[in-house]
Amino acid sequence: MKKRLFKSIALSVSLFILGCAYAFISSNYGLSIPCIFNKLTGFECPGCGVSRMCFSILNLDFKAAFSYNPVIFTLLPVGVILYFKSIYRYIRFGTNRFSAIENNIMIIMIVILIIFGIIRNFV
Repeated sequence: MKKRLFKSIALSVSLFILGCAYAFISSNYGLSIPCIFNKLTGFECPGCGVSRMCFSILNLDFKAAFSYNPVIFTLLPVGVILYFKSIYRYIRFGTNRFSAIENNIMIIMIVILIIFGIIRNFV
């Protein structure tokens, strides 16, 4: 159990540091990850605006964060809860398999994102 705990902490801290490094580089040097889908098609993907949304959240500007990507902003708490539940389950029981309800929630989230991607480009 201790090994799984340290592994989970290392993963979470690594993701946090990576996010902070990206925020620092993007803010100070203007380098950011371009949207491949947007570059190839000219359309916005369901994830376009997430970097700006995250920067706005870091600045506690939730109104701007919502405006950049309202769907992911709204689904973010659910995703965070699922992430931490998965980590807890992995640490406690050695498995990070999602329950049927959690799988259905993720499927619904994906469907919502697909619908949002279509609406944001054609309506």
